[in-house]
Amino acid sequence: MLPGIERVAIGALAVVLAIGIWDLERTRPISTPKAAHVAGISNSRPAEAPATSPTTVATATGIGAPVADDGSMATYATGKDAFTVVAQATDAACWVDMRAAPGGPSLFQATLQPGESHPLSATGSAWLRVGNVGHVTVTVDGSLLTLPNKPSFPYDLLIRK
Repeated sequence: MLPGIERVAIGALAVVLAIGIWDLERTRPISTPKAAHVAGISNSRPAEAPATSPTTVATATGIGAPVADDGSMATYATGKDAFTVVAQATDAACWVDMRAAPGGPSLFQATLQPGESHPLSATGSAWLRVGNVGHVTVTVDGSLLTLPNKPSFPYDLLIRK
């Protein structure tokens, strides 16, 4: 190709990419999904939504926001040795990988459908890779975590004592 045509092609590609990213940001859901109920959960069935609002649950236990976030992994502190983590797909399918620690063996890996959830009993720490952080909620012992604002991107979550 000629150098001028290459520049035009690269410019057109940049415009198409910018429009695609803008459209992803624009279509991100605004509503806050309900937190999953963790009491009495077995590992084989989905959790049910609680009667209380996510804001009330998060305020009651105080975990909420990450203590650290390096742009690819958010770290949360629970203050507990043992806890239950529940990942729940909200309004779109979301792939989730749950492990006891980063680099450890996978304990659960699947694509959760909207409304479907999966619990994980953890001791010391839990690590989750969420395929589409804009379409999932994560609770720790009923406390809704504040997830990074990275719609449509995979993100790692480390939950520790």
